[in-house]
Amino acid sequence: MWNQVLLTIFANIGTFYFGVGVAWSSPSGPKIIENDSYFFWVTKNQFGLIVAFMPLGSMISCVFAGIFRHKYGTKRTMQLFSVPAVLGSACITVPWNIYMLLLGRFLIGISIGCYMFLVQIYVGEISTKEIRASLLNFIHIFVFLGVLFSYVLGQLVSLRNLNIICGAIPLFYLIGFQAMPETVPYLLSKNKVEDAEMSMNFMYKKEAHQAEFNELLTKPDKKNQQKQSMADLLKIKSTRRATIIMAMQFTFFQMCGTNAVNFYSKTIFIESGIDIDPGNASIINVSILVISSVISVFYARQFGRRVMLITFNILSVISLCGLGLYFTLKNSGWTMIETIGWMPLACLCMNSVAFCLGMAPVTYGLLGELFTIEAKKVIAPFAQTLNHGITFLIGLSFPFFTTIIGTGNVFLIFAATIFIDIIFAYYFIPETQGKSFDEIQKALDA
Repeated sequence: MWNQVLLTIFANIGTFYFGVGVAWSSPSGPKIIENDSYFFWVTKNQFGLIVAFMPLGSMISCVFAGIFRHKYGTKRTMQLFSVPAVLGSACITVPWNIYMLLLGRFLIGISIGCYMFLVQIYVGEISTKEIRASLLNFIHIFVFLGVLFSYVLGQLVSLRNLNIICGAIPLFYLIGFQAMPETVPYLLSKNKVEDAEMSMNFMYKKEAHQAEFNELLTKPDKKNQQKQSMADLLKIKSTRRATIIMAMQFTFFQMCGTNAVNFYSKTIFIESGIDIDPGNASIINVSILVISSVISVFYARQFGRRVMLITFNILSVISLCGLGLYFTLKNSGWTMIETIGWMPLACLCMNSVAFCLGMAPVTYGLLGELFTIEAKKVIAPFAQTLNHGITFLIGLSFPFFTTIIGTGNVFLIFAATIFIDIIFAYYFIPETQGKSFDEIQKALDA
């Protein structure tokens, strides 16, 4: 078991780097926009474009990561896709102009998109069924640890040193992954039985899991199975409804404001005029995210998915409305604003708890529970592409809309969107907790 845990931790360095990449803009933004770090000028809206180019790269790489994995295996693909991140880090460390910053963020996004898509597949294939569910839940912990790492490091070192240290992570991943085993299912799919036995012995005692090994060994050749296109799968009512649910849910997932805050946390706290140092306030907020994500690993499966989503979405709406109210009062020139100076940090921390205990585990849980195995192979890349696409729009548009309509109104729009998700969850999302796969499919067909 401990070998699987260690392999999971190392594999999730990729999701840790995702958190680092997302949060990089928070400590970097004020330094770059103020022209403290580079010899060329960057405006607020241009920086929004720099932020958005990372999820743009992620959106594109999700498609190609699956193709490369089928040909080269999960391990080699993860190593191959580490190279763009190393090059991207070099571009943002010593940029000649804004176009190098855009290129660097785009290359980093290509690596990150691959990591987020393949780490879960790798962990799922190297873990035994007894502990698989727990190991798969490590993803959110490592993402937010990466965010925390960026925030803390951004407070302690210069922008150039921040870029150098962050760039060392994918380089370490590229070299270190050479010692990681390839997954047994992939090796068997390529008829490499001896390599599969060696890999299995590395991860756990083969004798204890001989039945699982034999089951994988005797599965029909996937090449001889009829493959279904997305068009064919969407003809099935349950799959079609599940796809609509996931498309809507990933939209709500991004519109809860968590990624917008991760991208621009320090800038938001600077604008709020909070008494605490904005960098320290960002660290406090993301620490709440880490703690909440750890709690979700132990408690997410003990409650109904729909109940969790609705309950914590209500908490999210309250917190986002509080933020919207605070910024509206501040921008209107209310003289007593100092008396509620604690409100931005309190509301963002409340939204972080709501996200980690409701939106995050339920959304990814539904992705694993609503679809057949064949549908998951086709629709999971689509879902991740959509997710990164909306992240791109959030990162690009947040500075623009805060300038045009005000930060308070942006958070009120987030609150209104999550309120719609509460209604959507109540009427359209089936309860999956404690139900078999057949029962879930029947509920989708109803």
